Formats: sequence, C-alpha cells, structure tokens
Amino acid sequence: MPTRFVLYSLARCGSTTFNDLLNCHEDIRSISEPFEPQRYGGQYYQTVTDAASLDKTLDIIWQSYDGIKHVWHPNGAPFVGRPDLNKRLISSPVVSVLFLTRRNILQRLLSNQIQRQSRPGVLDPLKRWVLETFSGPRYVPMLQFVRGLKKRRLRTFAFAPIDRSVIATRLAEEKGVIDEYRSLLLKSGTRFVDVYYEDLFGSTLTMAEKIEKLNNVLAFLGRRPISNTEQSNVENLFGPAQKIATSDVYRSIPGIEKIEAEFGSDETGWIFK
Repeated sequence: MPTRFVLYSLARCGSTTFNDLLNCHEDIRSISEPFEPQRYGGQYYQTVTDAASLDKTLDIIWQSYDGIKHVWHPNGAPFVGRPDLNKRLISSPVVSVLFLTRRNILQRLLSNQIQRQSRPGVLDPLKRWVLETFSGPRYVPMLQFVRGLKKRRLRTFAFAPIDRSVIATRLAEEKGVIDEYRSLLLKSGTRFVDVYYEDLFGSTLTMAEKIEKLNNVLAFLGRRPISNTEQSNVENLFGPAQKIATSDVYRSIPGIEKIEAEFGSDETGWIFK
C-alpha cells in the first residue's frame, strides 16, 4: 500500500483544515499546495512545465513530505491551461488519493465567491508564512490566530452582489467535472477514497463522530488512530471557531435570498436549510 498520499480538492471544501488535521499526526508530514505560484517562494511551481518536470518535482517533494494537499480547478489551475498535469498528479500507483468534495455545491461556490471578494492583502501572506514556518505545538495556535483575523474582517466586509451567471454556470458544470475525475481515478487504478466536507465538518456531528471519520481516513492511509497527545489539537481544529463562512456572513451578501430561491435544491444544496 502506498505510504504517500495526495489530498485532492476543489477550493472551499475544507482542504486546509483537513490537511492541518492530518499534520497533527506525528507520522504525517503533508505540504500545502506546493504548486501555487506564491507558495514556498515559487520553487515548486516554477519548475513544472510539462509531465516530465512535474514528475521530477514530485520526486523532490517526496524526499521531505509524505503528503501533498493539492487544490485544483477545471481550467487547469494551478497549472493554468494544463488540466492534464492535475490529472497526472493523481494517476499514479505510488500514491493514495483522498478525493475531497462537498455535497452542498451551492455553499462551496458561494464560499469561493466570498473568498474572492474579501481576499485581504495582508492576511494571505500571513497565512502562507504560518503554513511554511510553523510546526509542532505552535502550529495550531498560529492558524487559529490568522483565522480569527479573517472572521473579524468578514463580519464588517461590504460584499457586492454575487454574479448569478457564474453560479449558474458552475452548478451546471460541477457534477460532470467531479464524475470525470473520479472516473479517471478508477481507470488509472489509483488507490483512492471519497471524503466529503459534510462528513468531517458537518454542524450536527459530535466531536466523537468527527474524530472517528478522521481515524477512518488514517486507517485508509495505513496510519494509527489519533493519540491522546494529538487529540487536543485535533479538537481545536474541529471546533466551531474554525468555520469562517458562517450563516451570518452569507446573510450579509446583497440578494442572497434570491440566489437561494433560484439555485437552491436538494441535489445541489441550500444556503440556509
């Protein structure tokens, strides 16, 4: 069974917190989005131009890490215009894949719009600095500090109306795109498991249920369950204080009720139900 893994996720599916949870485990060291242009001084992004250079860069990463958190987009990002490189990243028998998605597609799309509108100039570099600098006991407290700043900013941010045509287009595309990549995993023979945001971070789940789901993922990766010494950080990360896009934030978006009335459904999700 591969000991290396890729946490493979669309944006706004809880991948950052999920990766932080995995890094609470003493036997896991997972790097966060190495192929983003502004991460790690661009040292990984700048070396990838084709499939061969991607493979060489992965070999370098695997020397220091056993996991990679990778956020992808149907247009090919972070390898803009090269979706084949995203597909190559998970078409390998030497890795296991955690295929992270969100059942509530509408909330994911709106959360992405919230992130795009409110992206603060100073907090993103601060977050990257924390991700790239801290480890061990200081890591989770520093993450909580940055998330607290983000939550305070969102509470007073003046959102513009959401472009409804973008929501309509993305809703029409999303299921087909996810099915395409899941089929790719099946055809390539890559060992993978579906993980849903709602099964990890659902508001109705107890802490015991969340930890059980995390331990199931760890078992899939061939790791032991979370230990007593690791559990405190895990519980902090699973806590309600980590959620940034709350219902109050959604309600501050002009015309949000019309968006729910037009696009909300049991199939694609609701904003407030």
